[in-house]
Amino acid sequence: MSGGNLHRYRLGATVLFLAGLAACVWRMPQRGPLAGSQLMCLARGRAVPIRTRRFEPPQGMTVRLPMLMRYVSGSYRPVVWLEINGRRRRAELRSGFLASAVSYRAARQSGMRLALKGEGSLVERLQPVPVLLAPGAPEALAAGAGVVRLGQMRMYDALFAVLNERGGMKVFPPGFRPAAEVVLGYDFIRAFNYVVLDPRVGQVILSTGELHPEPEERMVAALTLLDPRRAVTVGILDGNRQVRVILDTGGDYELIEARSLMRPPAGTPPEGGTTVSVDVGGFTIPRLQALTPPAGCRECYLGGRILMQYRVTFDCRRGKVYLQLP
Repeated sequence: MSGGNLHRYRLGATVLFLAGLAACVWRMPQRGPLAGSQLMCLARGRAVPIRTRRFEPPQGMTVRLPMLMRYVSGSYRPVVWLEINGRRRRAELRSGFLASAVSYRAARQSGMRLALKGEGSLVERLQPVPVLLAPGAPEALAAGAGVVRLGQMRMYDALFAVLNERGGMKVFPPGFRPAAEVVLGYDFIRAFNYVVLDPRVGQVILSTGELHPEPEERMVAALTLLDPRRAVTVGILDGNRQVRVILDTGGDYELIEARSLMRPPAGTPPEGGTTVSVDVGGFTIPRLQALTPPAGCRECYLGGRILMQYRVTFDCRRGKVYLQLP
């Protein structure tokens, strides 16, 4: 073998060795908190286009899932099991959240693909109001799941907002904080024809089939939603002030002023400092404990401590929410 051929052989072998070493390092599982470079590794392959994917459940299908958490005896919190890319997670249904969210840790452990913004730039900073995030928000980090499974129902290429590792679910104030590392927001709920949360039997029903008319017996209120993208209706606060009421099926609270979530929480807010009443759909709910004082508020959240006392049905095709005695 001539000297020139030997040199080219050695050079080629060196290139192949370095390429193989780089491929092994690229495929090594990441450990510890996620840094920006590690997030880029999770995003290898084709990036998920932001704003183009949402939950798409199969048509004509109904699943029934048990609720995993109790508030008090006979009342459940809407936490269910779901699978993301074959990894089992606990998820809470939160109609008060615009987007579905997942913690960094859960996204990493489930091998989710992180969406890129613009020309390959990754957005890592989280807005101080994660409850208002939607997939593709300027400061949101979006992740795509290959397969999401609930019972026998499977959905593909759904987007989640990602909560950062430093704050995670702790960015929410106490009481409002999710009970699981995954939140299924209203973008998930409105993908179905109807969703029923029944605390009497501790069951969640998700269906893309035909919605049967709700029986009027035991009906407490039939609420009309103002916006197809949000679970918000009209309410009367303390009998004289009209407000927008966001129906939040989760959270360990009764009522909270929406403006208080526009600021990063500083310490623990006072609990039960104010007692108010709210009228929704002609049904008055008295003696609500307000997590934050609602003086002068125009929008408030009605939490799971109240809603989960009733059988809640989201008729997403008609823009209605029905409250029935369980």
